[in-house]
Amino acid sequence: MSLHPLFTEEHEALRASVRRLVASELAPHADDWEREGEFPNWVFKRLGDLGLLGLRYPPEYGGQGGDWGHAIVLAEELSRIGSGGVGMAIAVQTEMATPPILRFGTDDQKERYLAPAIRGERIACLGISEPDAGSDVAAIRTTAWRDGDGWAITGRKTFITNGRRADFCLLVARTDPGAGYEGFSLFLVDTDVPGFQVSRTLDKLGMRSSDTAEIVLDEVRVPASALLGTEGQGFPQIMWELQGERLIGAAGSIAGAWAAFERTLHYARERKAFGRPIGTFQAIRHRFAEIATELEAARQLVYDTALAWERGEYPVRDISMVKLHSGLVVNRAIDACLQIHGGAGYSTEMWVERAWRDARLLRIGGGTDEVMREVISRTMDAPRVDPGPARVAPRFAAIRRRGLFTDEHQDLRSAVRGFVERRLAPHAEDWERAGDFPVREVFGEAGHMGLFGAKYDEAYGGTGPDLVADAVITEELVRCGAGGVAAALGAQKDLASYYVYRFGTEEQRRRWLVPSVAGQAIGALAVTEPEAGSDVGGIATRAVRDGRDWLLTGTKTFITNGPIADYVIVAARTDAEPGDRYRGISLFVVERGAAGFSARRMETVGWRTSHTGELSFDTVRVRSDHLLGEEGQGFFHIMENFQWERLVMALSAVAAAELTLALARRYAEERHAFGRPVGRFQVWRHRFADLATEIEAARSLTYHALRKVVAGEDPVREVSMAKWLACELDWRVADEALQVHGGYGYMMEFPVQRAWRDARLGPIGGGTTEIMKEIIGRTYGL
Repeated sequence: MSLHPLFTEEHEALRASVRRLVASELAPHADDWEREGEFPNWVFKRLGDLGLLGLRYPPEYGGQGGDWGHAIVLAEELSRIGSGGVGMAIAVQTEMATPPILRFGTDDQKERYLAPAIRGERIACLGISEPDAGSDVAAIRTTAWRDGDGWAITGRKTFITNGRRADFCLLVARTDPGAGYEGFSLFLVDTDVPGFQVSRTLDKLGMRSSDTAEIVLDEVRVPASALLGTEGQGFPQIMWELQGERLIGAAGSIAGAWAAFERTLHYARERKAFGRPIGTFQAIRHRFAEIATELEAARQLVYDTALAWERGEYPVRDISMVKLHSGLVVNRAIDACLQIHGGAGYSTEMWVERAWRDARLLRIGGGTDEVMREVISRTMDAPRVDPGPARVAPRFAAIRRRGLFTDEHQDLRSAVRGFVERRLAPHAEDWERAGDFPVREVFGEAGHMGLFGAKYDEAYGGTGPDLVADAVITEELVRCGAGGVAAALGAQKDLASYYVYRFGTEEQRRRWLVPSVAGQAIGALAVTEPEAGSDVGGIATRAVRDGRDWLLTGTKTFITNGPIADYVIVAARTDAEPGDRYRGISLFVVERGAAGFSARRMETVGWRTSHTGELSFDTVRVRSDHLLGEEGQGFFHIMENFQWERLVMALSAVAAAELTLALARRYAEERHAFGRPVGRFQVWRHRFADLATEIEAARSLTYHALRKVVAGEDPVREVSMAKWLACELDWRVADEALQVHGGYGYMMEFPVQRAWRDARLGPIGGGTTEIMKEIIGRTYGL
């Protein structure tokens, strides 16, 4: 079952049911329907009989009373048919042409049009696009004027899915040419009335199993009852409808790309080149990791946006982001699948070329990429709007209870943000110039605030355990504006003390964890070595027995808080003879002042306020009661904790990227070029829209990984995905932010250069991007 709060067991039961239907009754006909350029109308009737055309509609009209989760499940499962046109045609019926009837229609209109559409007895189409208007609804020329006690309509519509087979059309027409956006109205037009004709069926690049038509209306006369909703309100009414179209279209397309991924994965395991399966080559393995990561981020963004809508929001900006991001990601993913198939993928005998052609529509239909960027750029600062009393309050409350963050977490966020804005952020510039900050003082205040104790229970001075609360703290600490300070505080709560909590004895917890939570003792984790880097199995630091004690020798590098730590957890090899790279490593606690232990602070490109150091251990004597966890199990302890460390890096990267983008946008509004603010130029507005969209996708992916950790499930794949995607994005956002600053971005007096330097560590620390892709690829059996 999906961990996402949008879904319940009921949704998963629906998924299983639809998947069986698709496999047994629909998918076997996909090739025939593609060749014929259409699928039969019995598909609508069959889905109507099963209640699948009314999942989100009230029972009084034959619906199931469900929610967006149900609609998304249907869209995802229909994508498995293997013919994108079928799912698209069904979506026109369920999510495009009929929702406005429910929302704005009279009882009579609902009985005449909505109820039979839900039963699959009448097929609907949506008439918006015109030859000269495209995605610009405001440019529509089709005109309706009063004619006696009814209306007459003249105009042309194009790219109309279901246009040839439809029994009725939900039509947008201009009713007052001089009224601007208030001059449009919606009409329900039966397709068998005089003057309504299909002028031609369009021959399409993809989605070939759906009929797409051009329609001509020549003084079509309809009764007054054909007007849907309020005269002159057609523009906002249809804009509302487009949001559902975009959300469901994205959900189905992403699911289709996942299906392509799965089939290509199977192909890569079977297809051989140079004597072995192509999936064993690292380049292919990493490409699969990239595809899966981008698709998972896009899928989670869809789910989060649907959840927001279910909670009573009207997330236009988020839906536009979903539409833009999914189109780009799905096309990249399926193009990569075609590439992996090589020459076979270019053959019309192979399924992947059809998926490749079908996918291209997502970046055009329902609003092009460029239109979505325009919408996003204009709404980035706008609050979400509650869609009004049509919400179902009991369901709203139930959905809200299923979220990741509680009201208490939001209160904590406010408190931590207040501390950061009051105590840390005002000093960021001075601390950066000094390359230092008042460590003991700040750590003490943070400990008093409880910022180090969210993961630990009250017995050790904590306020948890609550990993979600700790994630909130992580995100808010980034707002201090000095990456080194946030890193130092984060390392205190997430590294050494967490190891003591998870693997230490009660005495060890009292000795090192309790003062760490209080901010009175500083800990550090020492794993990385000069010659090993992120390869934990390759460390050379060694501990040998000397009576009941151990003698520790070796060097550790890039150790955050190392030079200022009161204690350091050191990973060392304890096997007598080099053998098993993984079972011969143990963890030890070395305290400051131990004979033979020395540390030096390192100069770093970024994080200049952090105390990052190289630690040396020259035959340091370590007592047996300083062994942390089981002897020989250190590698596995590190691997367990790596997941939280990497998740924290992803959380931090998303928050940092958001902060940096805000910095860039503020500067772009203040800086003028060619007589106006730089940020008003479309190239920058669209670039900011792209970055904001990617940030939201990375956030959704990271929260998905957080849910996996909180649920106690194996999070390796999802955490690795979140870590590389978020950290690479943070770096890219910082690079773009520096670019928009122009020459000033290259000057040390502007904080954007610091964000650029700080962000560069993300794709390196905690396991490089390349290592993350290697891990992800291997989780898929490659």
